[in-house]
Amino acid sequence: MEDSNYPIGPIDDGVANKMNEAKILTELRSQRDVFHKGVVVFIDRLQAELAQHRWIPVSERLPKENHEVLIYYTYERNQYSYTGIAFLYRKLWYSDDGKTVFKANEVTHWKPVILPPEKGE
Repeated sequence: MEDSNYPIGPIDDGVANKMNEAKILTELRSQRDVFHKGVVVFIDRLQAELAQHRWIPVSERLPKENHEVLIYYTYERNQYSYTGIAFLYRKLWYSDDGKTVFKANEVTHWKPVILPPEKGE
């Protein structure tokens, strides 16, 4: 037998559904905010990582001497651009074998060499 103090019917189901919808919306908004913060953190970290590996203009700064770096250079004779491994020594750029010397105006950008993982990593 039904208790007359607690009627059951479409009106009460509607109220209950609205309460459930409100709870669900609150939870979804909370999850959205957490997700959004995670995406923002990820993007910030990605941008920081990309900044560490960007091409650095030689006009901005030069690498430490005797440290191999990746260079971007253009030969004056053919105007083609290349990349290669080189190091700076006494304001001159040398190829990684030490035989080729690049003119100062040929090297326009550089960036650190990203080393491959060591064994066991």
